[in-house]
Order: sequence, then C-alpha cells, then structure tokens
Amino acid sequence: MAFCGVDEVSEIALLSLNEAGLELAGVLDDDRAGQRFFNTTISPIKEASALGCELIVITAFDSGRELEERLKGFGIKSEKVCNISGEGWLDRISGGTEKQKMKSKLGKEK
Repeated sequence: MAFCGVDEVSEIALLSLNEAGLELAGVLDDDRAGQRFFNTTISPIKEASALGCELIVITAFDSGRELEERLKGFGIKSEKVCNISGEGWLDRISGGTEKQKMKSKLGKEK
C-alpha cells in the first residue's frame, strides 16, 4: 500500500497502518518528492505504477480529488485508489478492525 499526498493526516494514517500490522510500500507527492516521510523517501506521482501497490490511499484532505485524477492520468485504476476523506477507506486497508480507533483519532464520528 502507498500513500498519495502528504500532510498532517498522513501521519495519523501511518499510525493506523502500523497498528493494523500493515506495511507502507511508498509515499507519493509531487511537491515533496525527494524528501522523507518517516523512513520512506517520497516519490513523484508519476512513479505510482512502479510501486506495484494493490492500493493507494489519498492521504491529503485538501487536494484529494486532484490527486485521484493525477493518479488516473498515470494509469492507476480507480479501484486501486481510496480517498481518506471518503467513507470506507479504513475498512479497505484493515478489514474494519481499526475503524473506530481512527475515527476517534480524527475526532469525527460518522
């Protein structure tokens, strides 16, 4: 799994990913390419297919739709993209086991 878009929400998503026992394969963000996100070097979005991930989670609230369109423009199918600002993303990455924890951390009961 990879994250696309880096902001404060990405850190919370990483904590939830780790708690679910899942591994982050890469991080994509054109504005921060070459920088580090914890132990991962951030790659430009055009390198998304090279990661070979089954799922890319959009982890930026402000630019989620734009990032989704950019990923599609680089050949990433929509079923492989999950937007953190939408419903159901946590269920897709953890089978629902961490859903309530994440909602609590984000302070948004849905």
